Amino acid sequence: RPEVAECESPNEALVAILQYAFEEEQRAFALEVHTCPICMDEVPGMACVAGVAAGCEHAVCRQCLRVMIETAVDSATIDGIRCPMPECRSELPAALIATLVPSETQCKWEGLRKEQLLAALPGLCYCPRCD
Repeated sequence: RPEVAECESPNEALVAILQYAFEEEQRAFALEVHTCPICMDEVPGMACVAGVAAGCEHAVCRQCLRVMIETAVDSATIDGIRCPMPECRSELPAALIATLVPSETQCKWEGLRKEQLLAALPGLCYCPRCD
């Protein structure tokens, strides 16, 4: 690549090479067909999310992830917002959730998540006079 030849340091060259490798990997993924583990449909990579969670490489179609997240938020069971693969079950990052659902759903998820985190704190109790 011409960008590597123009780099002033080995670190810059390494970053350029890694960026190029990542972009090529993304292009190849987008052209492949993947089986969604939720709907079991064959879906083009450009309609999927690759690596839905940290340390996870599973591909799931965006439509299924959106419905899964919205259903979990509507039923207030946000612990279910994880990679759908039984052997993985990694938690989906907030940034991914934000890209898949409407802002109203994201705000509701954030509120549920805050309640969940506060409920896990020992000795915390709610004031009956406060909202």
